[in-house]
Amino acid sequence: MSHAPVAQPRFPRLVQRQAEHHAPDQLEYVRIAVILAAITAVEVAIYYFDISKILLLVGLVVLATTKFIIVAAFFMHLKFDGRLLSLLFVAGMATAGAVFLVVILTLHVMNDADTSNQSATPPAAHAGHSLDKLISSRVIVR
Repeated sequence: MSHAPVAQPRFPRLVQRQAEHHAPDQLEYVRIAVILAAITAVEVAIYYFDISKILLLVGLVVLATTKFIIVAAFFMHLKFDGRLLSLLFVAGMATAGAVFLVVILTLHVMNDADTSNQSATPPAAHAGHSLDKLISSRVIVR
């Protein structure tokens, strides 16, 4: 009398869900929506405070990143997936962010070099020029 062979899991442990999870119910999705709406309200309120431009940008980027993480965790179900899938997602996002940062910094340096060659002002005078231009081009006027 032989026993039937035990079937091996189709995917490695890192890809499988960590544990059986309950699907978020409607109330949990409403809570997430309220949290996202509150963060959006903070973003809008921060815009109207009289704070430095750098602090404004840093604050808005931090809040936007927080919202992105919440959306990715719950609506893309990364919170419930295996570690490998989450790691692949994070690695892809980090690579995309690094490439974006390199491109932006390259364009900024090239713009500063081009601007400094055309005028007699020292390059230090142009250090915040692109940031000031970005901030002052906002559609909403205080």
